[in-house]
Amino acid sequence: MRKLIVVSLFSGAGGLDLGFLNSGFFQIIYANDVLLPAMQTYSANFGLKLAKCGDDRFIAEPNTALVCNVENVDFSQLSGTDIVVGGLLNS
Repeated sequence: MRKLIVVSLFSGAGGLDLGFLNSGFFQIIYANDVLLPAMQTYSANFGLKLAKCGDDRFIAEPNTALVCNVENVDFSQLSGTDIVVGGLLNS
């Protein structure tokens, strides 16, 4: 059985995603958050390449942990995704 492809938004350091990964049924190919320290931790723990966007639109690429506001991201390169998960910021 193939693993389902997951894109994670508002990922933080990856607590929600860890459950998906540990189940053995999912492969996380992309994560996004606006907090650099969270994405540094995510990148180190999940093995995704760390990237930062600038003021221009950024094209999301597989195998990336991106520090960027989702409003500035073009997700068209992630079209084979099965599931999109999202965290919640409590403020």
